[in-house]
Amino acid sequence: MISAKVWPWAIFQMRKMWIPVLLIALSWMGDPPGWANAPADLDPTVDPVALRNGDPWVQPQQEPINHFAGQILIPAPASVVWEVLTDYDHLTDFMPGLLSSRVLERQGSQIQMEVSNVTQVFLAQIPSTAQIQMTEQPESRLGFELVEGDRLTELEGGWHLAASGDLGIGISNQVLLSYEAIAAVESVPMAMFARLFRAQLERDLAAIRAESLRRL
Repeated sequence: MISAKVWPWAIFQMRKMWIPVLLIALSWMGDPPGWANAPADLDPTVDPVALRNGDPWVQPQQEPINHFAGQILIPAPASVVWEVLTDYDHLTDFMPGLLSSRVLERQGSQIQMEVSNVTQVFLAQIPSTAQIQMTEQPESRLGFELVEGDRLTELEGGWHLAASGDLGIGISNQVLLSYEAIAAVESVPMAMFARLFRAQLERDLAAIRAESLRRL
């Protein structure tokens, strides 16, 4: 619980923050960290039953606190999941909280885009805009890194696609979509930001799965 004395300060600070929606997670600039290049694999803490039911898994808070991860199984071809992830100009049709998204520049596998979103924090709606850059490895990995933004101070990571039949969990013909990133924001306690980021990541994973199924 936040005490009555701390509450006004917390709301003031949170008005200055931006919790990234999915497609913040679509940027990349330069070489990714080592773990972002690793192939997708089933996290050992994931409940396979929950995954079979189509539930998103988001890694509980741990050290380092600015590290985030999530996974979901999607019963759709990798080509369809990839199409959803890279549908940059139509993300507002299915991504929660996203106000606008547009491609600014495309050079081969490098795409720079601008996204604007709004985050509901208590009674406040907090708008924000960022430019992000992605590197595409079709139907395999989508890396990302923040170029510039008015709330986030750090964001880099990647989306990975893997065939469920390679995971040893008795499920075939599905895609395991994995997300991993480090992120930070200005003027907000990191523990508070981390809780909100994980909640948003869970919604993003569910939205990607739903849109992939809709496109079958």
